[in-house]
This record gives sequence, structure tokens and C-alpha cells, in this order.
Amino acid sequence: FLAMSTTTIGVRPKARRRQGKYDAAQFHPLYGTHSNEQEDSKTDDSNRGSLSHQTDIDHSGNNNTGSNKNDDITNVTNGSYPNSRRKRLSKTVNWVKQSVVSMSFAEEAHYRWKRCVQKHISNVHRELQANPMLPFECVRQNTPGLLRELLREQHSIIHQVDQKGSLLIHRAISAEALEIVQMLVSFGADLEIPDEKGNYPCHLAAISGNLEIFEYLIDLNIDMSRKNNEGLEPIHFLAMHDHLELLNRLVELAQVDINASGECGSTPIHYCCIHDSVRCLETLIAHGADIYKANNHKTYPIHAALENVSRKCIEVLFAEEERKQRGNEQPTRKLLLVVNENEKPGRGSRRWSFRRSSISPSKEMPQMVTMVNHINLVDCEGDTPLHTAVRSGDLEQVKLCLHHGANIMAIQNDQETPVHYACSKSDLECVKLMLEARPNQIELCLSMVNRSGYTPLHIATLYDHVPLLEYLVEQGAPIDATDSTGLTALLLGAKKGSYRSCCRLIDLGANVSSSDANERNIVHLMMLHYQSGIQGMMRIFEMSLVSQDLVFRKDSSGCTPLHYAAEHGRHCMVRCLLSLGVTILDRNAEGDTPMHLAAQRGRNKVVQYLLESPEGIRALYQEDVFGQNPLHRAVTQGHVHVTEMLLEKGGIFRKCHAGNSPLHLAARYGQLEICQVLLKLSPAMLDQVNFEGLTALHFAATNDCSEVVDFLLTSGAQIVPSNDGVYFVTDALNRRHYNTLKAIIMHQRWPEIWNQFDGTTHCVLDGLIREIPSLYAVTYDFSVLQREKDIDERIKDPLHRVSVSFLQTVVRITKTKFSIVLPLG
Repeated sequence: FLAMSTTTIGVRPKARRRQGKYDAAQFHPLYGTHSNEQEDSKTDDSNRGSLSHQTDIDHSGNNNTGSNKNDDITNVTNGSYPNSRRKRLSKTVNWVKQSVVSMSFAEEAHYRWKRCVQKHISNVHRELQANPMLPFECVRQNTPGLLRELLREQHSIIHQVDQKGSLLIHRAISAEALEIVQMLVSFGADLEIPDEKGNYPCHLAAISGNLEIFEYLIDLNIDMSRKNNEGLEPIHFLAMHDHLELLNRLVELAQVDINASGECGSTPIHYCCIHDSVRCLETLIAHGADIYKANNHKTYPIHAALENVSRKCIEVLFAEEERKQRGNEQPTRKLLLVVNENEKPGRGSRRWSFRRSSISPSKEMPQMVTMVNHINLVDCEGDTPLHTAVRSGDLEQVKLCLHHGANIMAIQNDQETPVHYACSKSDLECVKLMLEARPNQIELCLSMVNRSGYTPLHIATLYDHVPLLEYLVEQGAPIDATDSTGLTALLLGAKKGSYRSCCRLIDLGANVSSSDANERNIVHLMMLHYQSGIQGMMRIFEMSLVSQDLVFRKDSSGCTPLHYAAEHGRHCMVRCLLSLGVTILDRNAEGDTPMHLAAQRGRNKVVQYLLESPEGIRALYQEDVFGQNPLHRAVTQGHVHVTEMLLEKGGIFRKCHAGNSPLHLAARYGQLEICQVLLKLSPAMLDQVNFEGLTALHFAATNDCSEVVDFLLTSGAQIVPSNDGVYFVTDALNRRHYNTLKAIIMHQRWPEIWNQFDGTTHCVLDGLIREIPSLYAVTYDFSVLQREKDIDERIKDPLHRVSVSFLQTVVRITKTKFSIVLPLG
């Protein structure tokens, strides 16, 4: 590299030789080889003797001739080396100096070359290198001159993409820069590449609305029916943005489908109706566009116009329909039932007749035309234009639909009429407008029900719209009509919390004593479905009790309103019902009193109110069909505070019909805190047995309640068998309750349990090895297998782990009752 660089910068080799300079081609610094061997042959011959002498010294004195290079250089400076070696090292030093000089010359040459080349680089190219986005700035600022120079300097920028994935041609069309567009096309811009949204130049021209660019693209014969990623063609964008002139030019100069399907099958007519592009709508209709063509969702243009409140487009659609009707033109496609004499009807034929065999080939069926107007078209949900107008909330559209003969009793897929729609929106003015437009249909319309059985009055009550409710009743709406579940408007309002509407219905004469299919009256429903607003509930409650005894009635399940109030914790209503004399001893079909339900749900305040009532103590001892009193219900669900209140009032520890005490039930469901409370007040329950001989310890072990088992063992529970001879440990082993068995083994009473079952069929060791060997290997204390040690005997390490497989083998071999003896090691 150094030799080439020195030759490149123009240094003559002859001059260097005269100066005693050696290049890399003549001299190698490592081997010391010189191209002119004749010059150094004499010196080498003269020094040969000294070199051989030096070699002899090396062999005799063990001196190393290949010493360190640093020492060589030092010796050269001191003159201690022979002449040949000193000369060779001096040549190396000279070569290094010449290399440094050559490198400096190379850098200077490169710098001069760089300056020479830069003189020929134009200022435009320099600006492009400094700002790569300069072409897009030229498009944005509409400077075609600079852009032309850039294209001439670097033609590849025509394919450059900006941060949004758009080419120069896309930006030029969007910026409406015709001159730049023409220049880019002349430089070979590709018009068949979309931008980041999938829009081609034809789409961008349609969006921008520039007539000159649009005509220029049409003259280039590009495809004007190309779709973007959303399936839209340029004609859809023209209809969307109401570019009338461009639409006219497109229809005149290009062959496009006037009814082309766009996104979801929508035609240009749909987009005109959505964006209220009335001028383009008129143009499309003039060129034969189909105003009755639906999209994939069966939405017609009239629905789209009404949904988006495009009033001008609505008027144009109705006017076009009237024009066709006046001119005896069919507003819809004709269903022609014709038999062609030249074509025999067969399988797959598009011709069809009622009785082909009865039609002669020379005769023709009369034309059968289905007349369908705009106002009767339905979408995929069955909505008519009137439904859509009501849903939009625009009264002018509703008037327009009514003017063209809309039916206020038309039902959609859920059997709802436009009046139902208006009531669900609490639109009183819309309801008035429709009922006043069809006065002879008011009675029938107000009695129509939807799929849920709701009349318009039900819906008005459901949404708690009192003025609408009053107007419907005034117009003759049936006030006591029931839905599919037997609910009147009053009962529905009580169930949903529409208390203002309920009060107004009672004032208007609604039947307060009515009940639903489950024989629940208004008081039942208010207690069962409590909503916010206690004042409104109390007012309805007072109004419903004027002349009725609704608070004492039972529903089909035997529950009074007090049952529901106690179960759901309506303590205010409980106090009110108690003040009215409602008894707390009434039972439902399952034998539950309000006290049972309140104790089961843990309603502290309700239980307190019931206990303070005159019949509270009697209710404390009432039993259900299973013989359980309120205390049983409370301990089963673990309600500690309710349990304490019941016990403080004198709750007795009676057994149910199965012989289970409250402690049995608490142990069965793992209620440790309840067990502690019960044993604290009545320790005698600890060892009580039921009719099957089961103790609370049995229940706890059977249901894997390890904490309760540990507590009962600590409390001193006796280890007794059941009537079937089953112990609590056996229950745990049979069900493989790991946690319970672990608690038993780790308990301080384990030696007692071991000694009691050792040598019997209930041997715990045998059961552990057979059922849960993993528990045996992990937690069992193997010291029980070792003999007792004397006091003076040396303590040895206990056996901490025995192979489970070995123990299982021992059990299989010893079928009889043999004691397992393990060596002490």
C-alpha cells in the first residue's frame, strides 16, 4: 500500500535510489533481502569470518543469537553489532521513516483529490445531500424548477418515500400541483403504486377535487375503477366529497360502474346519502343509478340518509320516486314471470312459472310487479324508514316519513313499533307527532307489545319518564296490561326502581293489588328488587297500604314481604313492616321464618330488630323442615356476630333431625372461629354424637378441615368410633386428606393416637404407607420405630428418612400382623 501510494503521488523512483531510499519492492524489513545482491555480496563475504566466529561463540558459550529486538536497536546505536547486522537494522529504520513520509503524502493527495471533485458537484446536489426530504418540500411549496434540477441530478428520488409511505406523485396530487404531477409523469413516475392507505393516484385526485389533475389522469388512460384497501373506487370518493364537476367528467370520459359496490357493498348513492351530497346524488340518478339497491347489511339509501339526517337527499329520493310513479315507471325492479318460446324451462333456468305444463309455448305470462316504495323498505333488523327517523331523533324527518305514508304500527324483528322506539328514548314530542298523524290507530298502537310483552306504557315506566307516561294514559293506553311474566306497568316500575312513575300510576288508578305470575305484589317486588331511593320506596309503600293488606300476603313460594326484606337486609323496611304488625313467625314453603333467612345471610341489624320484637324469642327456637333453627343457619355460614347475638338471647343447642348439633355443622364447614365460640359457651358439645355416632371430630376429618381437627384435638376431643366402627383417622385416610393427616401426625397427641391404634386394623402407619406414602416419607417421626434409649446410653442420630419403596415392600411381604423392626444403624 505504501509503495503504491508513493508511486501515485508522483515521486520518481530514480531520484529515491540516488538519495539512498529503498521502497518495499526492493527491501523487506523482516528478512533484510535487498534486490541488489551484488552491492552487499562483498560486505557479506568480508564479514563472513566474523559471523562464523560469532556462531562458534554461541555454540560454545550457550549464547543466544536471536536476542530481543530492543537490545538489537540499542546495540546498533552503540556500535556493538557487526557491520552486516548494523547495516540491516539501519535499513529498517530508514524504511519506517520513508513509510511515514509516504503516508503523509497519501493523505495530502486524497485531500487534493477531494477538493478537485467537489468543484464539479452542483449546489443542488449539495442541498439534496444536506436535506434528503428536499423533494417533498418542493412539492409542498410548489417549486417545480428546483424539483426538476433534483431529478436531473439524481433520478432515483422519484421513488423516494416519506415518513408516511407516500411517493412524490402522491404528495403532488394531494397538493393539487398540476405542473409537478406532469413533470413527475414525464420523468417516469409510476401511477400504479398505492400510498400507505392503499389509495392510488386516481383516488387521491378524487379526494383532492382538482378538476385539471383528474382530467389529466383520465387522459392517461389509467384505470378509474381501481379499488383501495377498503374497496372504494374514485366514484365513491367523489360522491363522498360532493365533487360534482369531477363526477360529470368521470361519467363522460371513463367507463365506470355507476352502481359500483364499495365498503360493505355500499353504492355511490349510499355515500351521497351519508354525507348529504345532494348534487352528486342528482347527477347519479340522472345517469341511471339504482336508488333501491341495498348494501351487504341490507341498508338502503333511504335508511342511510335518515340515519345521518341528510334532509336534502331524503327529499331528492322521495321526489325521484314520485316522478317515476307519475310517469308510470316502476320504482323497483320487475319480477317478470315469462316463458320464452325459444327456451325450454329446465333445471337452472332463470325463467319460472307457476304451472309450466299448463302454459303453451306461444303464450306469455302477464307481468307481475312487486311495488315497493321507499317508506316500506326494511333493513337487516327489520327497521322501516320511520323506525330509523325516530331513532335519529329528528322530528322533521319523522314528519317527512309520515307525510309519505309511513305506518306507525310497523314492527321490526323484535316486534317493536316506532312508538316503542320513541318511548325508549323518552321522546314525548315524537310520540305526539306520530299519534296525532294517525288518530284512528292510537288505541291499537298503544296496545301492541314487543317480544318481551312490553307495551309503550311499560317502556315509559321502565325509563321513569313521568310526562310521557301521563300522555300515554291520557291517550287510552291500557294501564293494567301485563307482559309475558304477568307484570303490569306498576309492578315493572317497582321491580326496576322507577318510583316516581309508580307513584304517578297509582294516582292515575293503577291496580295496586295486582300480582305477577309468581303471585308477588308491589310490596314483594320492592323488597326483592331494592333500588336506590328509599324515600320514593316509602312513599309507594304508604300509598299501596291505603286500602290493601299487601304486607301480609304470601307469594307462590310462601314468602311474605318481610321474608324478602329480612333476607336482603332492608332493615328500614323491616322496622316498618314490624310496626304494621307483620308476624315474624310466618314460614315459607321450606319452613323458613324471616329469622332463618336473616341469620343465614348474616344480616346483623335485621337479626337485632327481629330479636327485639315481641316474637323474637319464639322465632329463635323455630325449626325448618330439616329441624334446624336460626343458630344452625348462622354457624353453617360462619357468621360469628349473628351467632353471638343468638346465643346471648338464649339460643339453645338443639340437634336437628339428623342429630347434628351446631358444633357438628360448624366442624363440617370448617368454621374454626364458630367452634371456638360454641365450645366457650358449652364445652359439653365437644363429644356429642349424632344419630350415626359421629362426633364433630369425624365431620372435621371427613371434610379435610385441618385447622378444626387440630383445635378439637387440642380441646381434648375423645377418639371414639362411630356406629360403624370407623374412627376419624380412618375417614381421613380413606379420603386421602393430606392436610388433615399432617395435622394429626404433627399434633402433640400423636403418641396417644399411635398407641391406641398400634397392632389393630386401624394402624395409622400401615394406612400411611398404603394410601399416602409421600406424607410418610416427608413428615412422619421415625423415632417411634426405635427402641427406648437408656439415660446413660450414647445418643445417636435418629433415622430421618427411610425409602418409601422399601417400606411398601415390607408391607407387601408381611401380610400378617408383624412388627416392623428397623436397625439403629
